[in-house]
Amino acid sequence: MALENNLLGLVHCTQFPGPGNTNSVLRGEGRRDYVINTLQWIINDADFASVEITRIKSPSVRREVERLFTQAREADQLQEIVYSAQPVQLINEDDIVLPSDICSLDEHERAKAVRRLKDCIDEAYDYGCDKFAFYSGKDPAIMAAAAGEQADAMRGEALAQLRRSVHELCQYLFEQATLGGKPPMQPLLEVFDYRVNPVGTMAFKEALLGPAARAEQFVESIRNYYGHKQFALMIDTSHLLISGEGPQTLKALSPYLGHIHIANTVLNRNAPDAKQRYGDLHPAFNAPESELTADVLAGYLKALVECNYKGTIAFEIKPIGSEVPEDVATAAKAFYFACRNRIDVNYSLVTNYIYQTRRFFTDDLWDKLSELRVTQPNLIKERMMQRSQREKLTPDGKLIILAADHPARMVANVGDDAVAMGNRFEYLGRCARVMMASSVDGIMGTADVIEDLVLLDYLFQQKSGKNFLDNRVLIACMNRGGLAGARYEMYDRVTAYRDVKKIKELKLDGAKLLLRLAVPDPYDRYCIQTMEECSRGIEACNEYNLPVFLEPLPVRQIDGKYQLILEADDLIRVIGVAAGLSHSSANLWMKIPYVDNYHRVALAFSGPILMLGGESAGSPVGVIEQFVRGMGEGLNVRGALVGRNVLFPGDDDPAAVAEAICELVHKGVSANNAVKLIAKIRGRDMDLLPRE
Repeated sequence: MALENNLLGLVHCTQFPGPGNTNSVLRGEGRRDYVINTLQWIINDADFASVEITRIKSPSVRREVERLFTQAREADQLQEIVYSAQPVQLINEDDIVLPSDICSLDEHERAKAVRRLKDCIDEAYDYGCDKFAFYSGKDPAIMAAAAGEQADAMRGEALAQLRRSVHELCQYLFEQATLGGKPPMQPLLEVFDYRVNPVGTMAFKEALLGPAARAEQFVESIRNYYGHKQFALMIDTSHLLISGEGPQTLKALSPYLGHIHIANTVLNRNAPDAKQRYGDLHPAFNAPESELTADVLAGYLKALVECNYKGTIAFEIKPIGSEVPEDVATAAKAFYFACRNRIDVNYSLVTNYIYQTRRFFTDDLWDKLSELRVTQPNLIKERMMQRSQREKLTPDGKLIILAADHPARMVANVGDDAVAMGNRFEYLGRCARVMMASSVDGIMGTADVIEDLVLLDYLFQQKSGKNFLDNRVLIACMNRGGLAGARYEMYDRVTAYRDVKKIKELKLDGAKLLLRLAVPDPYDRYCIQTMEECSRGIEACNEYNLPVFLEPLPVRQIDGKYQLILEADDLIRVIGVAAGLSHSSANLWMKIPYVDNYHRVALAFSGPILMLGGESAGSPVGVIEQFVRGMGEGLNVRGALVGRNVLFPGDDDPAAVAEAICELVHKGVSANNAVKLIAKIRGRDMDLLPRE
């Protein structure tokens, strides 16, 4: 599960704000029994390993809390304690300092605010805290209703004051740790929202920090100019939502993330209980009109996975009215775990990984391959005749086959790149990567692709003494005459491997035929002619006891182009036609794309079916989920034939994606475990091919 090694925490002072959900704990005035019992509840919950507390005014209660934390650490029930000074700053009891707090333009006010936080630091060290969190204070420019150059000048001065304050606090943290013989706490500046409150409301914090770009520049200055390398940011999802900042903000701030709050917000002033939920009030995750939906949270969590975030993730929730804090926390965990376990969250390209074919298949190897084509053309047949074949097509009754026949029918596009598969260096390199670094059963292709792999297998054996084509299934593609975009595209003649006898002689293990039916259509007579070609091909394969893989597809013309119809009823009709071709279907395998209601499709043919993955979507998540579903839709669904969706899976490693699909087909792993496997093996064995 994604983020399963990150500490999970709870903000005590908001989760348990006081009896009846009043604010006594936030004010530091919580009754002894309430404070101790609620902290104990967090400690006893095995999922929470981190707790955030704020000021406690009573010395006797503080001492009990200290003892409680010591016992919890000794019992390994608590791994982290965070002191949150933000409630002290925001409540600003008796208006001790200006709301601009430690970024105040008034030096006297700034110094008072720093002194108050130093008192909090002393208390935090008494608890044995690991982190100390605070916030910037209100933006003086917003407070003064300044605009334009005046606002820019005020913010510039306020940022200078804030830098000075943070430097003093970091110094004090280190000094006090040294005096007490304790590890220094990590300073965390929480980034709040900077949204201006509507007249007559106090829903938003109007903080100086503030926008992500401003926070990024600020933390850089503290680390690089002052040398406080441990200084980091605390990011709260509710503040991101209020400020309109999405997952990309987390990625941009990834080098500076020290602590994450998962929190909700309601931004509809007419929502139920809006007085207690609107704005920066951290309502329960299931509150009406919530901005933190499952999809939104999944987006933030995916960003954290992709930036390899290792820190704490804590819930900040404030129950209202008759809501039971313990129930709210339990529901929050369930919501978070469900989002964390989503396949789109678990599939992530960590640290901006990009697969590069040249790191696997080098230019020197390409040159050697080209040289062999010129100097030893007969080597291809020799190697094919020497190749060891499987005794059985499929030892376990299942198959994963790589498809590499698209370019021969003038289909070379991948996504927006119209000729991606036309680059033979790239295409062959990716095919070789899948064949060598995954356990796919074999490959289906035209002669040129298969022969390139045969020569590559020879070069590999020359260097390593091993080969990768023995006991793999090699399937010959026969009809490629239906050129994409041609007027008579539906007449798909046998133009590739034309002679089944030759297929058998070359020790290939089967043949593939494509049958597209556009009925009714002005050119549907060509579909019937292709049916005859396919029927003859199946008959010839039967003569030599070769399995034939038939791909029957319903298509229709849209804007002059034939497009696949991905509907169960249409697939069922064309399967019925395909199954009736030739004098026997004994050796027939069907290749059928996955669609909704696939169980109905599977019932259209009693023989084995391989699912098709379709075009590349830039991410393998969708096709993995489809294949998991499809494998459960009928015992005759026996695997998949994969092409562009595996060879070009966005920036990912084709071999890792192929291996994940092998695992789900041959071993029945779940979609989540399949994407975890991708992350685990991505980029492995990049040096398999010989190098000079």
